Amino acid sequence: MRKIPDSLLNLQQRQREQTISTIKSAIQELQAEGYPITIKRLCERTGLSRSVFNKPHVKALLDEELSNCPAKAIHEGTLEKQCAKLLLQLEKSKRREIDLKLANMQLRETVQELRSECEMLRGELHSLMQHEIRLQAGGDRK
Repeated sequence: MRKIPDSLLNLQQRQREQTISTIKSAIQELQAEGYPITIKRLCERTGLSRSVFNKPHVKALLDEELSNCPAKAIHEGTLEKQCAKLLLQLEKSKRREIDLKLANMQLRETVQELRSECEMLRGELHSLMQHEIRLQAGGDRK
């Protein structure tokens, strides 16, 4: 079996170090901004693919970094505010849904009225065309 050249091993080691540095920076940025650390966010922030986060050296880094992260405590007041905000959004959504259903019913009624009017006008047009045909036929006989 051939030995892997030292230059290739060195290149791979530099790439691993660069990846680790990039991930550490992204973790620090996300923490500073108050976001939870997730693989999805790290992928977006670093531009790395999900498969990179399955590599042993990256998994070890994540285990180490995330074990040092203080868990965010959710304060009761904050949770109550979030619930109140969500309930308000839900009420607005329900009102909006009712308004849209009402508008939809009105539009359906309008469409039905217009269809009826269209049918009536088609009938009138047909009658006028028949009358004109009779007049032209009568005028040809003269």
